[in-house]
Amino acid sequence: MVALGIATYIPELFATENRMRANGIAGCAGRITGIFAPQLVVVMYAIGGIQNVLTMIIGACVVMAVVLAIFGIETNRRSLEDIAPATDDDALPTASLSHESNR
Repeated sequence: MVALGIATYIPELFATENRMRANGIAGCAGRITGIFAPQLVVVMYAIGGIQNVLTMIIGACVVMAVVLAIFGIETNRRSLEDIAPATDDDALPTASLSHESNR
C-alpha cells in the first residue's frame, strides 16, 4: 500500500524535466529499503518478539505521516507549473515584459 501511494504521489512533485530522474531515485531508495527491511524485522523479532516488530512498524508509519503532514505538498487539482518552485529563469521573462511595456 505504501509503494502504491508513493508511486502515485512522487511523480506529481517534480517538474516535467526532472520527473523521470527524481522518480527513479525515489524508487531506488524504496527498493534499497525493501532489501534491508526483512533483515531488520528478523533482528527486531529476535531481540523483543512480535511486540518489538509491531512497535517498529507503527513507529515508521507515524514518522512517515508526520513528515508528509509537515513537508508534503498538496497536488490535488494543481498543475505541475503551479507546484514547481519558481526559479530565476522564470522571473526573467516577466521582468523583460514589464520593462518593454514601459516603453
